Amino acid sequence: MESEVIVYHDVNQLKRDFKLWNMFSYPENFYLEMPILTKEEVVYYNKRFKALATSCGCYLGKLIMGCTVAAYTIAFFLDLSPFPTPLHFLNVCLFAIIGALVGKVIGLTINNMKLASEINKLDKKIAARRPKKQKVFREALYAMG
Repeated sequence: MESEVIVYHDVNQLKRDFKLWNMFSYPENFYLEMPILTKEEVVYYNKRFKALATSCGCYLGKLIMGCTVAAYTIAFFLDLSPFPTPLHFLNVCLFAIIGALVGKVIGLTINNMKLASEINKLDKKIAARRPKKQKVFREALYAMG
């Protein structure tokens, strides 16, 4: 069964649903529909937000796992490892798992910080396009005579 599509018409809805501490419960199917944006901007932000919201942090997890395995292997060949020889394979596996988990958490956090930054940029862009309240009020006063 497919989940329902959430349509966002306001940046405040985005800010409410896409908070950093909510990162494991972001909506899967969502779409931006904001009349103040051009069609090209809507397409861009939809792609950008979906990419960041569905990113799992695997790339950084793989990268850090590879670095920890490489570092442990170098330490093994330089005889810098503090562990006895029979435990080297287990230690490499342990370091790889810990490195992957740390990388994944860091990757998720970075992607969610990027998502929050993109939402803030969108908010500023929309705020700049909205008419200023003072101008509208001032024009209304001038129109009244």
